[in-house]
Amino acid sequence: MPENAMMTTKELRDLVGRNRLGRDAALNLMRKHGTKVGRRWLISRRKVAELLGLPENL
Repeated sequence: MPENAMMTTKELRDLVGRNRLGRDAALNLMRKHGTKVGRRWLISRRKVAELLGLPENL
């Protein structure tokens, strides 16, 4: 498992492409599949890979 197994909303949008995944859509995705830690939403890289159909080693 990578050292940083969780990603923030910003990292998710950077991975997918800011023009393809807007801020509101990313937040909705985080609310449904992620975890809120303090004021920050986090989602596991494995879950992102599963949702987007990407290889697990992002």
